[in-house]
Parts: sequence; structure tokens; C-alpha cells
Amino acid sequence: MAKGEKKKIEKKKTEIPAEEKKGLKAKLKELKGERDTALAGKDKKKVKLARHKMKKVNLKLKRVKVKAESPKAEEPKSEAAAG
Repeated sequence: MAKGEKKKIEKKKTEIPAEEKKGLKAKLKELKGERDTALAGKDKKKVKLARHKMKKVNLKLKRVKVKAESPKAEEPKSEAAAG
């Protein structure tokens, strides 16, 4: 390997259904609310805990590749069948 070249490491992405990704986003929104209330109450421990949990959820979201759901099969429209 020549100087200046970088190794490309492929990261494994897990496939999950879109509903689970929506659940992760909802969890993130909930954690943001917890963080905001902790900030308003000036509770450093709760702020730190909420931010740590948010980071874990964000990392999960980045590693996720949404499983493509099969499109609903539509019947082809043909002029012979219609007329």
C-alpha cells in the first residue's frame, strides 16, 4: 500500500423493516424531550444520561439499511381486456 492511500473498510449494515426505523426515531424524539426537561431543571446527571442514550439510538439509525418492501403488484392495463 502506497503512502497516502486509505484502506476502505466496508461496514456491515443490518436490514430492518421501516416500522422499526420509525420506532427508533420516536425513541429519539422522546429522549430529546427528557434532555430538555433535564436542562430546564439543571440536572447534570439526567442530561448526560439522556445524551448518552440519544447517541446510542443515533448510531443504530446510521447503521440501519431499511429493508425494501415488495411493491404491490398492479394488474397491467390492457386495451383488449377493457374493450
